[in-house]
Amino acid sequence: MSEDWPPIHTEFPPSGFSGGDYDFVVIGGGTAGVASALLGAQLGAKTLLVERTDGLGGESLERGTIPRATLLSASRARAAAYSQMRFGLPDIEDFPHVSVRKLFKHVKRIQDVVGEEFELEYFERRGIEILLNSEAKFITPDTLDVNGHPVNFKKVLISTGSIVDTPREYRKVGPLTLHTIWNLTIVPEYIVIIGAGREAVEWAQLWRRMGAAVTVVAGQSGQVLPSDDPELGDMCKAILQAEGIEIITGKTRKLEVSGQSGQGKVQGDVDLTLPDGTHRNASHLLIATGRMPSMDGLNLEDGEIEFDGKTGYISVDDTMRSTSNSKVYAAGEVLGTYPFTHTAQLQGWVAAEHAFTGVSRKNARFKFNPDRMSWATMTSPELAHVGISEAEAKRRFAKKVVVYKWDSGAIDRAVIEDQAFGFIKIICRGDIIIGAELVSPNASDLIQIFALAVQTEATIQSIIDSMAVHPSYASSTLWLGIESFYETWLTPKYRKGQKKLSGNLNLERM
Repeated sequence: MSEDWPPIHTEFPPSGFSGGDYDFVVIGGGTAGVASALLGAQLGAKTLLVERTDGLGGESLERGTIPRATLLSASRARAAAYSQMRFGLPDIEDFPHVSVRKLFKHVKRIQDVVGEEFELEYFERRGIEILLNSEAKFITPDTLDVNGHPVNFKKVLISTGSIVDTPREYRKVGPLTLHTIWNLTIVPEYIVIIGAGREAVEWAQLWRRMGAAVTVVAGQSGQVLPSDDPELGDMCKAILQAEGIEIITGKTRKLEVSGQSGQGKVQGDVDLTLPDGTHRNASHLLIATGRMPSMDGLNLEDGEIEFDGKTGYISVDDTMRSTSNSKVYAAGEVLGTYPFTHTAQLQGWVAAEHAFTGVSRKNARFKFNPDRMSWATMTSPELAHVGISEAEAKRRFAKKVVVYKWDSGAIDRAVIEDQAFGFIKIICRGDIIIGAELVSPNASDLIQIFALAVQTEATIQSIIDSMAVHPSYASSTLWLGIESFYETWLTPKYRKGQKKLSGNLNLERM
């Protein structure tokens, strides 16, 4: 059983809509759909956007990135207040109780501010026709039924997002999900989180810093952050454990549950037999094992759209175009890869540009290249990645791969702020930067330095040449570059090549 979010509304738009012909129909008003509709209209396409809820913005705004990042920011503030004595400030012996109601009111204020980006008038001024509380489904490969009216399209984008999936074995205890957790009005006394992906570990640290006892049970892989490089996962595990979060990674047996999870302001009583055979009695159970595409009712078969029968994800090429229907494009979480707001936006742009300019991928302004994607886990410290992982680089390029690593303990700013925990790793093919991984405060911002380096095929020398302000976190990139370059200079092979120089540079003394 899947939890249906966003909900389907029964109130439909005024009867004035009667279908018609459109250049571009976008199904879904989340990040990918909005980005694609705007570009499509800019390129001259008569555009219709169909959204099943009563507003634009999608999961990222309503139940995802924006509200969760707001809570994480609050949890960082609380953690910092606890540790202020180390900076010579008075210690707080009796820390104030956390009001979840007030915290979620703050989240709503942030959502309202960010939501102004999705005001309907903005899109309507750009010629986009919007239908809220509306349903679309395929009738033929080039025709939709929208609210009972036929709509002919030249191109269509499917960007309906995802829904959470609750495995059958947990349903009997009424667990919290990534959607229903927003109904809480109290800090859980003891919460067990099933899953160890990005959302799971962010919620784990968040609730721990709000005063809850927390246990995380890793999924089938037994790894924390299973979609990331194992080194990042191991570091994330260490971060969580250092804050008193229990991590269960064994897979010797299936998890068993009984009782009832807490909901709203009610503490529950859930008995769990964990994979390692031990027992836990928790007040709340959160299922954070993943999502599945939200495409019920689209009638993809009638649109001749190929999708994975097991996962439900739509099959597309590198322009986001369906592999079976050239009039159909897809973007965002219906693709099953890179489930991030920024990648959904890029995919929406790629789709619209290709659909209405016909430009080749080589000459396109917007390109979706998995080898250059970046993402971050917003724990404290943050963990970020861009480009090709170390393992994948060694698989592809073998002996050409050079890896440089710099401990955060040597970053002056990290030492000053008592945040000297983590590392910076640069992956190179020869001297060309092809990937990077960071564990550091502000890693989600710092990774952009390396994202640009990967995009432009920059070298270690370019890192040296881009002087950074000291003592910033960014200045660590300079010192990493210098150390790495010195290591190259000091190799016997390089020294031999330098003998022809005039002697102004004495490598033996470096």
